[in-house]
Amino acid sequence: MLQGKIKQTMEKAFWDGIMESVEVDHPNYDRIVQLMGEVRDEICEMAPKSWKEDIFAAIDLEILLQVATIFSSCNLDNMRDWLLDASLAYV
Repeated sequence: MLQGKIKQTMEKAFWDGIMESVEVDHPNYDRIVQLMGEVRDEICEMAPKSWKEDIFAAIDLEILLQVATIFSSCNLDNMRDWLLDASLAYV
């Protein structure tokens, strides 16, 4: 019970921090790009080695940061949808 509550509180604090970093006048997408890199790396670990190049091409962190910066003037729902579509396109 206590362990579950602690986990829930930690997860909420994590996601609140992510949202706060992008919901300001000058958003910082560094943490989101870092997380996408971690997701990409985990996908590479689970996928066949022959897919690694395609996965890295599909989840290009430099392009992600550029798109995030462009989308900063748009709403977050559009950005989230684009990120999900782009990330899952090759998986």
